[in-house]
Amino acid sequence: FVGSPEPQVVLGKMSGRGNMLWWADRLGIVLEKDELTEVVAAVKDRAYELGHSLDEAQFREIIDEVRTRSKPG
Repeated sequence: FVGSPEPQVVLGKMSGRGNMLWWADRLGIVLEKDELTEVVAAVKDRAYELGHSLDEAQFREIIDEVRTRSKPG
């Protein structure tokens, strides 16, 4: 609608794969299928622990954690 603010895509305990993919794409991050599954679970867990949706920095942190855990060796 004209004059209305752009809808916000949040990262919270009710967020799904589409939200994660939207944010990842916006940040220029490509998530593999297995990474995406872990990121979705981690975002939901963190949002539940904090009691609010996550910001960009928290999302990046989760992706880094998932990628660190999934590295061989």
